[in-house]
Amino acid sequence: MSIKRYIQALVAVALAAAVAVSCQQKIERIPVLTLENATIGNAGGSQFLEVASDTDWSLSVEYAMGSGWIHFSQNSGPAGIMNIAITVDENTESSVRGADIILTTRGRRAVKKIKQTGSLAGSLPLWLELPSIEATEKMMIFGSYDMEGVQYKSRAQSGLRNYSFYWDVEGLVSIWVAYPLNKDLYGNGKYDYQWGPDPILQAAGVYQPDISEHSYGGKGWDDINWNRGHQMARADRQLTQASVASTCYPTNITPQQATFNGGIWGSLEGAVRTVAGKLDAKKDTLYVVTGCTQEGSEYWTSSYYQTAVQVPSAYYKALLRKQGNSYQAVGFYLPHKQSTIDDGNYMNFICSITELEARLGYKLYPNLELVPELDAAAITALKNPADPTAVFNAW
Repeated sequence: MSIKRYIQALVAVALAAAVAVSCQQKIERIPVLTLENATIGNAGGSQFLEVASDTDWSLSVEYAMGSGWIHFSQNSGPAGIMNIAITVDENTESSVRGADIILTTRGRRAVKKIKQTGSLAGSLPLWLELPSIEATEKMMIFGSYDMEGVQYKSRAQSGLRNYSFYWDVEGLVSIWVAYPLNKDLYGNGKYDYQWGPDPILQAAGVYQPDISEHSYGGKGWDDINWNRGHQMARADRQLTQASVASTCYPTNITPQQATFNGGIWGSLEGAVRTVAGKLDAKKDTLYVVTGCTQEGSEYWTSSYYQTAVQVPSAYYKALLRKQGNSYQAVGFYLPHKQSTIDDGNYMNFICSITELEARLGYKLYPNLELVPELDAAAITALKNPADPTAVFNAW
């Protein structure tokens, strides 16, 4: 049998199979485009695009951003199943760009969406919880842990990811900690505190406060030492002793006033776990960013060895709830001051993600742009709901 007739036979088999199951389930009919990786890193690269058609076909691109950065080894061909090399140029811009790859046959067409990360995000994992990392004159360190409390390498080598952080080397606190959360991830074990130095900072050779034996020094509003305040709560990681211990690294700890830590902040942490616990842990997730701001702080404290650490002037939590193909988000911004403690109700500090981004000066959940189900209008709507309180209460 000739190669041409062999390909035609394959297409005939594919068509017959489609007809056979069409009454049982919804399937994708020929023509079909298959692309293994629809999200490309900023460095670009090549992969194969599989084309299946029962007639002559052609490929084209409709660019949503930019133009001419996608190339095919061939743009047209005869009926059959064929692998076409697709090459994506490097994206030197900071923003994500996207396009539609279109397979056109006689009267029908198939579309495959493709997105490419911007240059600033290109070196980071494409996890939904990670904020953007902007250019800065500060010395900053990004790190990520697995559930065994060591640096996350990959799903194959490290299993479940634990949390990521963005450490200010001079300020000696992480400006944010980001992590996924559901009841399978926070677990229900009973493990002990285990204070210790951060291994990633140790490997980088940078200084970190020693908080292994004491809370931070200095006086708070009620004349006691500043607490070792968790950004990701210890109760958010109760899978193993190692996962609990990782929550006690300095990268997850900041100086917090005692009644703030044990009051309104602790109540908000519990509410977040309640939301996460309602999700189907097999397919749904709450993506959490917890962070702090240092600008405007009136207080300085010290670690066990008297190293100056600025007390954050405010704390925040950003929550992105994924349930099925539905996404919703809200934020909380809590000034770290006595009036917030006196208020006591975290719901009085709820806000939209758009409002939170305006306060912080960087983007939250930039990787939403890579979710195929969401376009720019949908992302704008979920980041800026008309009533954030109603959204959160419905969770």
